[in-house]
Amino acid sequence: RSARSLKDGLLFAGQARANQSEDGETTPSLSATLGYRFSDRLAVLGSLSYEKSNVVTDALGGDNRGGWQFNNRPLSNATTRNVWSPEYRYVTNRDQDRERLAGSINVDFRLSDKADLRFDWFHSNLTILTKEASLKFPFANENATYGATNLQIGANNVLESGTVTANSAEGISFVQNGEAKTDNIQLGLAWELTERLKVDLGAYHSKADYESTAGNNDVRYTQYGV
Repeated sequence: RSARSLKDGLLFAGQARANQSEDGETTPSLSATLGYRFSDRLAVLGSLSYEKSNVVTDALGGDNRGGWQFNNRPLSNATTRNVWSPEYRYVTNRDQDRERLAGSINVDFRLSDKADLRFDWFHSNLTILTKEASLKFPFANENATYGATNLQIGANNVLESGTVTANSAEGISFVQNGEAKTDNIQLGLAWELTERLKVDLGAYHSKADYESTAGNNDVRYTQYGV
């Protein structure tokens, strides 16, 4: 929006909102706009916004490298049972925080009755922090043994619930912290030379920076004897 389209004098508008997630965390969303029209020839308009959000996701991963297998599985009572089961399953908890601070400035200056000069600047700063923890459970590997007393198998021989004991499992943790900064600057000149000849010139500059640090840890838990 052009700043000179405002009414004379000062303009202010603001908005505040709170978002609450299912786990009870409250995050803010704020915005404000400030403008001033000095005269028919000069006006300035600026805006500022801030928003923070948090998303927590729990997922049962479908990474099943060996595919579903139908084999005699050893039970805890030393018998066996044919059952469809995955090779591995992943249980993952992901916590992601997003925080953005953005602003803009518009200066609209009418140089003469036939020439207009306009300046725009847009800035955004976004940070994303991702924390993730996963556990990998073997169902058809690592000498997995199925509990005989609480095993629930459907009519199509698919494992529905039960206790599985294996020689090993894995815990995986991952953290990534990223920050993105962007700036866009625009300078424009509109000049009406004659009724049939008009000149519209523009200069533009954009810059973006992204930095990220990440860490990953993979721990294997293996049964051993003492």
